[in-house]
Amino acid sequence: MLQLICDQLQAEAAAEPATAVEAGQMPSATLSAAEEIKQFKELMDAGIITAEEFEAKKKQLLGL
Repeated sequence: MLQLICDQLQAEAAAEPATAVEAGQMPSATLSAAEEIKQFKELMDAGIITAEEFEAKKKQLLGL
């Protein structure tokens, strides 16, 4: 289930324009990871995923 949610979030992130790069801000990959972490946090807060699943995904996204 976590993989399905991850795939959906990545598809949504890929569909968004890279306006941050155009504006000279942080690279879109960094913003994308931050947005994904935020979305996974919301899933954890809603009780859809566990804290352990959230921490594992956060570490994966941050490359830790």
